[in-house]
Amino acid sequence: MKQNLLNIDYEWLTKETGDPFADVGGYVIKYLSQIYPEKNILELIEFAAKLYVNNWKVKPIYTFFPNSKITLPNFKGEDKIKKTVEHYSDLINEKKNFQFGFCRLSGRKANLFSTGKDEFIMAGSGDFVNFHHFFQNGLMLSKEIIIRMFFIPLGVEQLFNKMALSYSNDKEITEIFIKNNFDINIHNISIGLDQKIKKSEFNNPANALFEYARYAIRSLNGRKNVSIQLYHFTNFNQGPEINLYNFPAPLFNFYKNCLSPDFEKDWQEFVNRYYHPNKDYKNAVYNPKKSNFELVTKDNNEFINHDIYKTWYNPIYQKLINSESILKDILYYSEKGSKFDFRLVTYYQTYIRKMEHKTLEKIKELAEFIISSDDNDKIKKAITRLNLAKRSFELRMFLLTLIKENFNKGNKKPLITIEEYVEYLFPDGTIWSEIRDLLLIAIYQKLHEKNISFEIEIPETELETIKEE
Repeated sequence: MKQNLLNIDYEWLTKETGDPFADVGGYVIKYLSQIYPEKNILELIEFAAKLYVNNWKVKPIYTFFPNSKITLPNFKGEDKIKKTVEHYSDLINEKKNFQFGFCRLSGRKANLFSTGKDEFIMAGSGDFVNFHHFFQNGLMLSKEIIIRMFFIPLGVEQLFNKMALSYSNDKEITEIFIKNNFDINIHNISIGLDQKIKKSEFNNPANALFEYARYAIRSLNGRKNVSIQLYHFTNFNQGPEINLYNFPAPLFNFYKNCLSPDFEKDWQEFVNRYYHPNKDYKNAVYNPKKSNFELVTKDNNEFINHDIYKTWYNPIYQKLINSESILKDILYYSEKGSKFDFRLVTYYQTYIRKMEHKTLEKIKELAEFIISSDDNDKIKKAITRLNLAKRSFELRMFLLTLIKENFNKGNKKPLITIEEYVEYLFPDGTIWSEIRDLLLIAIYQKLHEKNISFEIEIPETELETIKEE
């Protein structure tokens, strides 16, 4: 970028601030200045204004800057560009009212200008002065921060009916996200392919976040403790809205294991089973042999590949984003005869559910003890009793039965010590049903390993008998 304008702190046009919106604008300025090093910041503003007016026909910009010079209906075509450049020229040359103080966003001492939602996303203005300290007419920001906001549209994408800004605690990952959006937006404009902001292939923020995480894991191998946020927003005058979706670091670490060579195939098969066909393919059924969905009609069979169905709603992704347990889903999947590696369950319980590793080791031991019997009927009865345990004491009684059986076999090593029972299986705060579900999953895993399969069918009379026991 040519630095021939006075009254501009060029460092603060691109310096990271920690504010996702300001940083997106800063990165876009950085990328544009690399493409057009001969242009100064005012010329870059004019360049962006021409794209918004001539290529995007202004419409998408209403989502960002209502009542701005570029969106006001009383300005047409070239006037929108001219008035916008004049506005920022006056800002740079400090021809607008200002006061000296600390910038609300950067924290630095500078001349500050009152800014509303016509220049700053999710700011208050007009009737919404309560958004600001001391009921000021707007946020008090430095000119550099205000300028950065104008470039945000080039660094984001549209996700369903709102704009989506993706941001990470890892600077490199944030840059990857923003540069990807920027490159596609600029490319589409250059070839006249589109007259709107890059549109995401996803309609669901949860699916989009998992795709972002996958992209980050693949692009920057070795990263840990990465968190990703998705800001899903509109900045309209009427009904502005913002929703924050978080992909926390523990989920990132777990998902990284899911995508490792040891687990990716099993994990993907598990997730695939839970996609819900959209309205265009509402009668499609998953075909595990082909890892595709299949839509059978009178005329032909249509196979829907992963590139299409990965955009459908998936409750597994939604639950993980919402910090809800997927243990029941794993159990259901296992009960239907599918293999789910217990090592992956262990990662899930330790990374996401914060369970003690010793608890999981003990559950594996118990599962091994249950299936060590050569009597399939006995194994089936154990599974049935666990399935029927609807209260904590029923699970405890089942475990006491195992302890007694181990003692009667003459084993010198206790199956469960009092310390293990109190500290690992049933410590304070434990959800007893989680222990039951984990034990069932571990049993199914062991059965898979030993290539043992049978159906669990419980007659009503047996149900009553087991309840009485």
